[in-house]
Amino acid sequence: MQRYILTPENMNNTTIGFNKFMTQLIGKTDYVNMKKAAVNDLIGSVLSIIVIFIIICLFTSIIVIYLITDMFVGKYKVFMNYMRIQGYSLQEVNAIIIWIFLPLTILACSLGFGLVLLTVYTIIPAALISLNIAVPLMLNWFMFPIIFAAVLAIFGTAYGIIIREMSKVNLAMMMG
Repeated sequence: MQRYILTPENMNNTTIGFNKFMTQLIGKTDYVNMKKAAVNDLIGSVLSIIVIFIIICLFTSIIVIYLITDMFVGKYKVFMNYMRIQGYSLQEVNAIIIWIFLPLTILACSLGFGLVLLTVYTIIPAALISLNIAVPLMLNWFMFPIIFAAVLAIFGTAYGIIIREMSKVNLAMMMG
């Protein structure tokens, strides 16, 4: 502000030579640039922390989804192998198991999305307001289909791996 007011370019000639008196009041430190640099450093460090948390959450979600899928399929391994012994093809067994797990998967994804939306749009803003922190939460609508597709891709991959392991089971050992 001092630089703008005290320059004769704005035709304010009444303040010519007044610069030397104003420097004692304002000082030679430009606090706006210091605050801008501090905020830029803070944004950089927060983005780095966010990327680390996203990577950790992605790996843990892959592990958790694989373990849950293995646990559910593990309950039906004997049933699946018994169906294969009875003469059903692996595709028919797969179709039956998918129809058992698909409603559970859709229900779990819907419950997860509901809890995340409830948390993001109600609990987090209330907590930020109570802490007097002004942080905008900008969530675009296209993030949710991307997350849903990623979860289904992880589930599909985990299910595919487990079904491949099931196809390698020696049925003769299962019979006797």
